[in-house]
Amino acid sequence: MKQLSTALLSSAKKLRNSMLSPQYRAKQFPRDFCKVTREPSHVKNKEKYNDKTSKATTSLQTCITAAAFKSSDSRKEFVEDFVAMCAEADIPLEKMTKLHPFLKQGGALPENVSSLRQLHLPRVFEQHISVLQKIHGKKYSVVVDETADARDCSVLNIVIGVENKYFLVDVIFMYRCNYSTVSQAILASLHSNDLDLNDAWAVVTDNAAYCLKAYREVLKGVMLNSVHVTCLCHIINLVGETWQHYKYFSDATSLVTWMRSVFFKKPARKRKWVAFLVNKEAVQAKVPPEAVCTRWNSWFEAIKYHAEHVHLYRLFFLSEESTGMAVKNILSQLETEEKVQTLTLKLTFISETCSKLMTALTILEGTHRMLGPT
Repeated sequence: MKQLSTALLSSAKKLRNSMLSPQYRAKQFPRDFCKVTREPSHVKNKEKYNDKTSKATTSLQTCITAAAFKSSDSRKEFVEDFVAMCAEADIPLEKMTKLHPFLKQGGALPENVSSLRQLHLPRVFEQHISVLQKIHGKKYSVVVDETADARDCSVLNIVIGVENKYFLVDVIFMYRCNYSTVSQAILASLHSNDLDLNDAWAVVTDNAAYCLKAYREVLKGVMLNSVHVTCLCHIINLVGETWQHYKYFSDATSLVTWMRSVFFKKPARKRKWVAFLVNKEAVQAKVPPEAVCTRWNSWFEAIKYHAEHVHLYRLFFLSEESTGMAVKNILSQLETEEKVQTLTLKLTFISETCSKLMTALTILEGTHRMLGPT
């Protein structure tokens, strides 16, 4: 029986295979096959298919090219925005290597820092200059301030104010800083930026003698429509400096100076002091602020800090057993309880009395609030 069934299956397969001819399949699937003498429909439309494929390939290449150009433009825009941000925030471009891991688009930044300085920074500067072209023909004020760089060289900053907006137009390194060089630098800067001298309505400087003489002797004669304005921030800062030079507060000034020397470039002592404050359950467990002459309010901030912690200084420095000169001076100033109370009284008086000066300087530094009609 098994042999019979196997023979029947074999004969059925042979019969089926003999019937599976092209003609049979064409009758069975007329939509997919043409007549037997013709080519199949998919072969017949081969040229049409190839045309569609070539068109699709061309459009795909066009899209890829456009996407590449778009990606390049967005990368360039991101890099220039990054350079502009660093310039406005006064962040050196060398810090890029440290900021790179924290940026989502950090891969867009070039690996070489010099390319930022040589390629992108000039473009950002040109954009900044193009913005300055909009102030031509408008009334403007000239704000001039002299400061010092890291090498203690004089640097003159010239700012133009138009419609309550301010633009830094020049940073000039001065070998000599007197009324003649300052007035020449201001006039050269205004001339290089194509600003009409008759459109200047105010020249703002500090209360230095050479700045007053520069306007009185030179600038007033060529800026006929201008007036001289002494910077209110500088005046308030000069009032605050009188507290530092008042002889009755000389011991408070000495304490600020010595405390800065004690903690300057001494990280181990700073950690010990913070740990000491934590053990004493102090509210502010931080190192004393540094009083820097070029930073307004820094001296008053140091005074406020010492007024709160001066009673702990003697105990801390005695536990260190240091032989430094600054530590010896501080301990001699705090050797008796009476001296500690007297110094604490002076520090508290200064910190409470000068709070309004600190508030005024902070407001004038941090905002563009108008003090009167212009």
